Amino acid sequence: MKKIAMALALLLAAASCDFLDVVPEGSPTQDDIYKTQAQAEKMLFMVYGKCPDLFHAQAMPDLSGGDDLISSYYGSVRYFSWKSLVYATSQESPTNTYFNMWGTTSGLPTGNYSYNIYEGIRYAYNFLNNIGSVPDISEANLRYWSGEAHFLIAHLHQILLEYYGPIVLAREEIDLNAPASSVNVPRSTYDECVNFIEEEFRKAADMLPDYWGPIAYGRAIKATALAYFTAMSDKVYPAFAGVLGGHKPVIKVRSMTSRWGVCCPAKRQITLALQLYNQPPAAQIYVVVHEYCHFLQPNHSPAFWAEVEKLLPDWKARRELLKK
Repeated sequence: MKKIAMALALLLAAASCDFLDVVPEGSPTQDDIYKTQAQAEKMLFMVYGKCPDLFHAQAMPDLSGGDDLISSYYGSVRYFSWKSLVYATSQESPTNTYFNMWGTTSGLPTGNYSYNIYEGIRYAYNFLNNIGSVPDISEANLRYWSGEAHFLIAHLHQILLEYYGPIVLAREEIDLNAPASSVNVPRSTYDECVNFIEEEFRKAADMLPDYWGPIAYGRAIKATALAYFTAMSDKVYPAFAGVLGGHKPVIKVRSMTSRWGVCCPAKRQITLALQLYNQPPAAQIYVVVHEYCHFLQPNHSPAFWAEVEKLLPDWKARRELLKK
């Protein structure tokens, strides 16, 4: 009987181990996240969700860092659930913090403002490490979404730096089974933090488009487009300084569907299409030169094209890029 009982125990133990090693049906895995572009984009949006609402008064260090914002009571009624950083100091500790930007544990003070920013940073690195494996990912989305992930890594680190000063930099995705020594590391210096954040922002700037399109709210900023085209205009302007009387033209940007640019000599103004941002730089400079030449020739006569060719002998090849 003892042998039978022992055999049954071993059988049950083996069966239970096998059972525990099986992922329950219906439970999503990391592979599921990166099966399609649509699923991968949801992962990216989740990282955006880890960004604190910095428009909330409680989350603004510039406001909540002073002693002029306090929790207000009238009798037993509390009118504000949030406090200033100064007022909340007595409730701060490494494991129990009022303004908690590194975890979402329970038992925090009343009115606690809590975001797990390091979790968001880890998700961003996970996204970067896996987005290239998505079967149907387009080349454009691979580049643009990777740029967004780098932007979020920089932005989330910047928030931590603003709240706490020098911080522990997360430079890569840390495995969930990694030893404690991989995370129990000293804080970086302030300069190291700033340099790291700047580097991530630069990576983002090199990858992100300057114009997302009319339905991608929050991804397109007109100011960036204007600054970009103004800088490009400044490179072309010296060739036309004489005819323009030493005054640079006004550069404007707006969405256009039938033209890449419009020149208004009477107003000394050039308007460029936001959509031009998605075109190759060689094509962009062609459009800028094209519009500048209208200060010399208002129409598209042979004389006009002769002026274009003086500056861009390969203007026809550049124009062809706009048709692709």
